[in-house]
Amino acid sequence: MVLTAELTQGSLSDTPQSRSRGLVRGFTLVLPLAVALVATLLMSLAQLETIELPGCGLVSDCSQAAASHWGKVPGTEWPLSFVGFAYFQSLAAALLVGGGRLPGLLRVVLMLGAGASLLLIGVMLVSDYLCGYCLVIHTANLLLVGCYEVRQWRTPPGNRASNQFATFACFAATFASTSLLLAWLDQQSHEAAGQVTRSQLEVALSQSSNATDETTRFAPGRYVLGPRDAKVHVTVVSDYQCPSCRHIDATLLAMTAGRDEVSISVRHFPFCTDCNDHVDKTRHPNACRAAIAAEVAGIAGGPEAFWQMHDWLFEHRGDFTDAELVEFTNQIKLDQSAFQAALSSEVAIANVRADTEAADAAGLKFTPMVFINGVAMKIDK
Repeated sequence: MVLTAELTQGSLSDTPQSRSRGLVRGFTLVLPLAVALVATLLMSLAQLETIELPGCGLVSDCSQAAASHWGKVPGTEWPLSFVGFAYFQSLAAALLVGGGRLPGLLRVVLMLGAGASLLLIGVMLVSDYLCGYCLVIHTANLLLVGCYEVRQWRTPPGNRASNQFATFACFAATFASTSLLLAWLDQQSHEAAGQVTRSQLEVALSQSSNATDETTRFAPGRYVLGPRDAKVHVTVVSDYQCPSCRHIDATLLAMTAGRDEVSISVRHFPFCTDCNDHVDKTRHPNACRAAIAAEVAGIAGGPEAFWQMHDWLFEHRGDFTDAELVEFTNQIKLDQSAFQAALSSEVAIANVRADTEAADAAGLKFTPMVFINGVAMKIDK
C-alpha cells in the first residue's frame, strides 16, 4: 500500500471520509498501472525467450502481432513490449516521486500514450491480430489515463504537482536505464540463440555429410547456391516477412560460405492467403508479392538474379514498393522486358503455389523450416 499512500498524499483533508476516498482514488491508479506493468514485463520476457506465454505460440495472433512491423518501433527491431515496460516502469517511478501527480509535459506524454493505445487497438481489429496480452495492456493504459485525468479534475489547482523537475528527471532516468538494460539483455539473448542455432546446424551438417541426394524426402528448391552434387544439401522453407527466417538465412549463408560439400536452396511458404491456401489467414500481407518477385527474378535472370533478389528482399523485410522493385532490378542489370514478361506470366505464382503444396504435404506449420538432405531438423527459435 506504499504506492497508494503516496498517490493520495497531500491532496485531501485528513478526515476518515477523505482518507477513504483517497485510498479508492489511489487504487484506481495503482491497479491499471500494475496490470500494464506486469503484462508488458511478461511480453518482454517472452521476447527475450526467457518464458513461454500461454497462447503465444509460433503461429498465434500474439506472436504474429509481435513479429509484424506494428509490433516494433518504426525503422528498428526494438519490440514495442520493451518500450511499454520501460514506459510503465518510468510512469510508476514518476508518480511516486511526484506524490501521485505529473508535471504538464508528462501529462502530454500520458495523452500520447493513450493515443498510441487507441491506434494499436484499431490496427489489431483491422488486421485481425487479436493478441489478448496486447488488449489487456492497452485497456489498462486507457483506464490509467482516464482515472488520472478524473483525479486531476477533482484536485484543487493549488494541490497539483510542485516538484516538476524532479518528477520529470525521474521519469527520463528510469526510462533510459530500463531501455539500456533491455537492449543489453536483448543482445545477449540474440547472441545465445545464434550460437545455439549454429551449433545445431553444425551437428546436423556433420551428421549428414555421408548422405546423398537419393535419400532426399523433401525436394530442393529451383535455385541452388553451391555445388549441385554437394554431399549435404540444405533446403530452407521460408517467408520473406518472417524475422526468424531472415536470421536463419543469414546464419546459414555465413556458415556455408566457401564449403564445397554444402549447397543451399529456398522454397516458399508465405503466410498470406493470396498465394497460399494452407494458411488460415494473412499474417504477412506482402509475403506472396515478395516470393513472386524472387521467382520472377530467377525466371528473367537465372540463379544469380534469384539470389540477388533473395538477399534484397530479406534486407527490406519483404516490404517494398513497385518503384523500389524496378529500381533494384535496374541495379542488378536485369533485362526489363524479360522481367515484365515473367511478371505477367503465371509461372512465378505457380512455382510459389507448388512450394506451399509441398510444404503442406511435409506437415509444415511454421517458418522457417530447415531440411538437410530432405530430412527436417528441429531448430530452437
